Amino acid sequence: MSEPLVLTVLPAPPLNSGAEVRDTIDDVLGIARRAEAAGLEGLFLADSLAFDPSFSPRNRFEPVSLAAAVLARTERITVVATLSSTFTHPVHVARHLTSLSHIGAGRIAANLVTSYAGEQNFGLDELPSPAQRYARAGEYLAVVDRLWHSWGEKGDDPADIDFTGEHFTVRGPLSIRPFPGPLLVGQSGASPEGIDLAARVAEFVFTSAPADHAQRRYTDALTRACATHRIDGTRPTILTGLAPILGDTAEQAREHERALAGVFSFAEQRTRIEEVLGGVDLSDVAPDDPFPRDRLPAVEHIGRRQGRAAAIHELVTQNDLTLAEVVRIGNTANGHRSVVGTADTVAAEIARIAGTGLTDGFIVLLPKHSELVDRVFEELFPRLERAGLLVPAPDADRTRSRFLRR
Repeated sequence: MSEPLVLTVLPAPPLNSGAEVRDTIDDVLGIARRAEAAGLEGLFLADSLAFDPSFSPRNRFEPVSLAAAVLARTERITVVATLSSTFTHPVHVARHLTSLSHIGAGRIAANLVTSYAGEQNFGLDELPSPAQRYARAGEYLAVVDRLWHSWGEKGDDPADIDFTGEHFTVRGPLSIRPFPGPLLVGQSGASPEGIDLAARVAEFVFTSAPADHAQRRYTDALTRACATHRIDGTRPTILTGLAPILGDTAEQAREHERALAGVFSFAEQRTRIEEVLGGVDLSDVAPDDPFPRDRLPAVEHIGRRQGRAAAIHELVTQNDLTLAEVVRIGNTANGHRSVVGTADTVAAEIARIAGTGLTDGFIVLLPKHSELVDRVFEELFPRLERAGLLVPAPDADRTRSRFLRR
């Protein structure tokens, strides 16, 4: 691998309660500082604009405010804030990102999503189709970019942008002084429309790939789209979601995995799979019965999370699995790759995945139990550094540059 891996962490709202729960602002800042001290490139802040029973009751912060707090108390790490192009306005977001850039001396990045839920909170009866959401997203980013550059090359000559499109009409210029540097934009979305948008505008992408074949399918599709849209031969830096669960032994790690999964009932986990598959009803199927392939909808007809639906569709059609097995695999790490074992075996598997050349780095989804988070920082990251997979950048500028297209 010619360039260092890009490694970021995504803190999860904790499942444990009591004295050991870590969900205050000081706890999140502590994770950010630990990530910075460990030499990682980024802290990734997720978001949901709809109530999510598995996320909302334990989440205290939205990403823009949290990013400001983290940037004010760190020095090198890049903070990646998730923002919805479907349910926000580009003028607001351009202002947010400009302010955050000034607070953090350019160490902010936007993870653009089109959102797969939340329409009822914004006056819509139905979620727009993927094609509609991504058409809006493309125009949205064009507005943000024009506002970002609306004060001229030297940042002292504000001028109207007079943008008129199908979705937005914006006069401009930006109402606060721009930050003198480029805007770092990433994209999450594995539908054909999402991949096409990433190929056109993204510096980096965040994708879920629970296995090698899924990673290859995504990377190949992105590479083809980039060949269509880019003349410079580059593609976005690919960051793959990865959920490590560590134990002193492989069996102990599996016990931790089972404990995390057991927080939610089988019915709750089955419902998640039904929702990903566009609302298919599996309630009459016994857990140990074969998954009914004839109920799988065509992925292109699913309006939410097409990439996740495609992964489940592929899992079912290529394997003889029971409903319980599909539910377990589909809910593990929310569809991301899960690596379970000792610190040595997990580090070795990360090295193997990196060696395929199909990804440029990982967004490490931290476990939802405090003890397991400590293991990631104290046992896994030092092993990755000794193996040459984690290579700390010497300063903020070079840390940020690792997110740029390749």
